[in-house]
Amino acid sequence: MVVHTVRYRLGRIEKLPGLDLLNDAGGQLRAELTVSAMRLVGDLSWESPVAS
Repeated sequence: MVVHTVRYRLGRIEKLPGLDLLNDAGGQLRAELTVSAMRLVGDLSWESPVAS
C-alpha cells in the first residue's frame, strides 16, 4: 500500500468519528483501544488485513 493510499484512508476514517489520527496522540490511542476492544469481544478479526 502506498503512502498516499494510507493517508487517504486515514483521512476517511477521521471524518467518521471526528478523530485526528495523524496529529493527535489521544485520538490515536482511542482508535487503538477501540480496535482492541472490538477484537476482544469478537466484533473484529485478529487477522491483519493483507494488501493484495
